[in-house]
Amino acid sequence: MASILFKILSSPFGEKGKKFFARVVPRGVLSPEDVMQQLLKRGTSFGEADLRGAIFLYEDVVMDLVAEGYHVNTRIFNAKPTIKGSFESAADFFDSSKHTISVSLSKGKVMAKHLEKASAERTVTPKVAPLPMQYKDHNSGLLNKKITP
Repeated sequence: MASILFKILSSPFGEKGKKFFARVVPRGVLSPEDVMQQLLKRGTSFGEADLRGAIFLYEDVVMDLVAEGYHVNTRIFNAKPTIKGSFESAADFFDSSKHTISVSLSKGKVMAKHLEKASAERTVTPKVAPLPMQYKDHNSGLLNKKITP
């Protein structure tokens, strides 16, 4: 299993240089299609269409259950609905112009055990800055030479 890559950044909420935190550097972003291909590489007696149908049905059922107010605990994640926004009193009602329904996700029990086995490796990412390939001095017309004001 590959290590989780991270970089260390200075926190803006503390004395300068005294507080640092880790930020994970993603190896990439995978689509459901990418995950499907990984499933098929592992070998299964199910066809691609069967797997795709089962996965989408599972996801739809989980989303419906959370939207109905259930907490859904899986091996990978725990999901529960939440309501954001403030209420005027204990007798106040839900108002979609002031409140939103959201979801809270946390790691499931098996995911937690899996992450205990994971390793992390600090990496250095280059600073994002312009990197000119060539430049032209418009006063003299010269390329990649001394620039005049």
